[in-house]
Amino acid sequence: IIGEDPLVEVVLQRLRDFDSKALAVLVVSRDASPYRLAQLRKLYGVLVRISDIVDDYVFEKVRLKRASRVLILGSDSLAGFGMAHSILCRHPELDGKITLHCPKLRVMRAMSATETMCSINSFNIYQLAARYLVEKEIEPVLDAGPAKTVIVLAGFGRFGQSILERLQELAL
Repeated sequence: IIGEDPLVEVVLQRLRDFDSKALAVLVVSRDASPYRLAQLRKLYGVLVRISDIVDDYVFEKVRLKRASRVLILGSDSLAGFGMAHSILCRHPELDGKITLHCPKLRVMRAMSATETMCSINSFNIYQLAARYLVEKEIEPVLDAGPAKTVIVLAGFGRFGQSILERLQELAL
């Protein structure tokens, strides 16, 4: 797991729920909060490496060739894609085993046609929330109602855009 995003703790909790003995290595930047890192060590038994993942020395130390999955959970979308690309260049066997949280939808859309994007799994929390909302709340109304159901999106921020994307996917 690479990053300091709040999603790190969610992922670690789910990992512990799934497999309490799984070994997780967390790679964080040098400016990470020592208090937060101590909490993660204590609560989840995670091994913490403080460094920059694109450093050759760190690549060797975290033994990525033995990783079953790599999660990149950071707030900088471009840096995340850069890390994914660097990892794939050094460890092509991880093709399809890297998951990237991309907080910026615009960056995610711009990168969608790149070779790196085709080799990784990426997600955005707005897209996940929109998918859930559409599947649980909107689709049942569309399935039960008349053919000309009207949907009004009040607000067109990242979440509204994600809902519209999902609805357009369903319409195709």
